[in-house]
Amino acid sequence: MKKYYTHDGVQQHGPFSIPELQVLNLRPESYIWHEGLSDWQLAGSVEELKAIFNSHPPPFRNSSVQSPPSLETLKQSSAYRSGKRAGKLLIIISAILLLTWGGRYIYARVEEQQMKNHIKKNISQYVQAGNSAYKYSLLGGISGLKMTLSNNTQYVLEEVKVRLDYHKPDGTIWDHKIIVFTYVAPFEEAVLPVEDTNRGVKISYQIHSVKSVELGL
Repeated sequence: MKKYYTHDGVQQHGPFSIPELQVLNLRPESYIWHEGLSDWQLAGSVEELKAIFNSHPPPFRNSSVQSPPSLETLKQSSAYRSGKRAGKLLIIISAILLLTWGGRYIYARVEEQQMKNHIKKNISQYVQAGNSAYKYSLLGGISGLKMTLSNNTQYVLEEVKVRLDYHKPDGTIWDHKIIVFTYVAPFEEAVLPVEDTNRGVKISYQIHSVKSVELGL
């Protein structure tokens, strides 16, 4: 039984019998070869294969002009299928990477917001005021005082106000003032000298307000 070979413009396939060619949906413009042919021929020009095509006559073709393989023929080629599979695989990998990095980004943002909320609720643990040693007179008067502010967060503090109270010997408050620290960098300590007074024998202080754009304060 005669065996036939087909060519899709890229790769040779076969051998096939005529019934097998029918199953393959051979087209008149497909290239075919069998023993006895000196070169590849269009399937529609091979006499014994005309019966497998429909009853309409094939379109006229100039035998001196070699027709390029049809789109359908190219789609049947292994190279086309391989490229299509590679394209789908690339899309899937890109989607997975996008979802992975997107998930990490969202998780990082949520985690950062949770940290900010924790700091805001416990701001006194992260932003702390302090004082240096100072001199005082038993008759009243404080000198050499410096106030410090520690920023124990990873965020810039644009402004922090500290209320400083001066106490009389009996413990009551004689006077107070607001010490303003500006632009304290993350994990830094700022120091401000305080003007000497002629009243008061001891001090107390507390954070009055904190402003930070990054923290939402």
